[in-house]
Parts: sequence; structure tokens; C-alpha cells
Amino acid sequence: GDWEFGGNHSTSRTIRSDGEAAMLLSTSNKQGDYSQLLMPNTEYKLCGQATWCGFDYNRGYYPLIAYCGLTDLFRIPKFVYYFFQSQRDPTVILPNNIDSGPMIYIANWWTSNSPKDVTIFSNCEMVNLYLNNKLIASQLPDSAETDVCIPHPPFTFKELTWQSGILRADGLIENIVVKSTSVSTPDVPQWIIVNIDTVRRSLIADGADIGIVTASVVDKNGTIIPTNTVSITFSITGEGIIVGDSSIGANPITTGAGIAAILIRTTMTAGRIVVTASADGLQSGIAVTTSIPLMTPTIPLALNVSATNSVS
Repeated sequence: GDWEFGGNHSTSRTIRSDGEAAMLLSTSNKQGDYSQLLMPNTEYKLCGQATWCGFDYNRGYYPLIAYCGLTDLFRIPKFVYYFFQSQRDPTVILPNNIDSGPMIYIANWWTSNSPKDVTIFSNCEMVNLYLNNKLIASQLPDSAETDVCIPHPPFTFKELTWQSGILRADGLIENIVVKSTSVSTPDVPQWIIVNIDTVRRSLIADGADIGIVTASVVDKNGTIIPTNTVSITFSITGEGIIVGDSSIGANPITTGAGIAAILIRTTMTAGRIVVTASADGLQSGIAVTTSIPLMTPTIPLALNVSATNSVS
């Protein structure tokens, strides 16, 4: 679902700021290939399936970043991420708070310029769609040729009349609502929300551990404004440093689909790390985390080798 759609400039290779239509086309490309692999009685014999790749990445042989990931460089999901997430079995519930079971996602920002066909990814049996708490449609999964072979086809609500407000989707299994999600029409930008993603663990003060920091531009209701483009400057105090600076375009950095991100690295000293994000005309945001001491040696003692030992 990638190279055959344009090589290095494949329509499957999108960034979040390319917008809804571009991300939906990328998803359609991958969905079509996935469906083809699952078609019975064809020349294709499937023993497994994977997609390249999980996230965007830099590479050496071509000047552009490879934008073929399900998430961007900072692991922020694109629409295609939620399509593949929707292919999971809704009856399988994993332990330890691992995201699993029923899911639903509206692949539409619900602005006046958003696609009038609203696509929803879900592994539910039916979706009820509401606009400002009024039911506007109930729908079963799509049934086109590229849909019938995959476990959980998308739900496409055709030619909706746009109206500012809250679009809510309820996913039903056996006529019971098991999952719900919503998107809201964004208002004007007002402030910045900062989040330090440490993947549900503490950063380790070893001088090398990395965390991802996102700064989301939101309106008065906390809704991310995906059409916003603004330069955000990050600053840090305490036991952490920002990776990169203006010389490589790392900081300040322009938002993409309403979100900007940086990497931070710990020092060798455990302690409080405070990150602030600011932009002209917006209320600044702040986030705090605390790194913990390194409890085990970076090279286990059992692996220490005498300098006199050598391989001839």
C-alpha cells in the first residue's frame, strides 16, 4: 500500500498537516492492499501481513523523510493508524491496561472545510452518528470491493450537511453501545497544552533516556485546532535538556495539524524536569515530570572484561 502509489512521492506518504483528504487517501491505499491480500481464491497466498512502517523516519539515500509511517516522527498517529487499530478483535481484552477491545475513531476534524463524507474506523457492528446530540444516521460497515475481505471495514456517512458543533459516534455490538467518541468544531486558538510522553514509565537519569514532548494548540474548550500553524518555542529547566535547536529546525518548531513536538533527554542527576511551550498570542503551557536514579549499571558487572583480554 505504499511504493506502488508513487514511489518516494507515494500518495500513501503523508504528514498530518497534509490534511484529512490526504490522510484518507493514504489509508484507502493501504486498505485496498490489505483487502487484496485477504481475498480468497486468488494468486496471493497469505501466511502473515505487516505494514512498512510503524512511524516516519529519516533515511540516507533520499533527501525527504520517509512519511510512510502509521504515526509521524514523534509517534503522533495519522488516520491510517486508527484504521489498522480497528482491525483488532473486539472480544479480546488484554491485561495491564493495554489498549484493546472495541474501538471507534472519527477520521474527520469537523470543520467547515472538512470532507462531507465522514469516515469512521471501528470494530463494532454498527455506528450511530449524532450531531449536537441529534441522531443523524445509523450505519453498518461499508461493503465495497475493498471492504468485504477485511475483518472490520470502515463506516462512511455520505454527504453530511456541515453544522458547527459536536459530532459523536457510538459503536454498537449486539445493539449495545460499547464505545463512543466525538470531535468538536474548533474555535479560535487560545492556549497551549503540554504533555510529556514517557510511555507510562519514569525517565531514567542516565544522560541518555529520551522523552517526547508535545504542545497542542487548543481553543477555550480544550479542542485541538488541526488547521492551526504557529511557531512554538520550548524551554526547559531542571534535570533535562532539549535535543537539538534552531540550527536543525528542532526548536522553535511549527505546529503540524495543531501539534508541535520535541525530544528531551535526561541528565545524570535525577530530579524534576519542567518544560514550557510558548507562542505569540497564546497562553503558554507547562508540563512537569521527574526522572529517577539509574539503579543498575549501564554495563552489567558480569560483562566487565579485563583490558588485557583480547581477541586475536
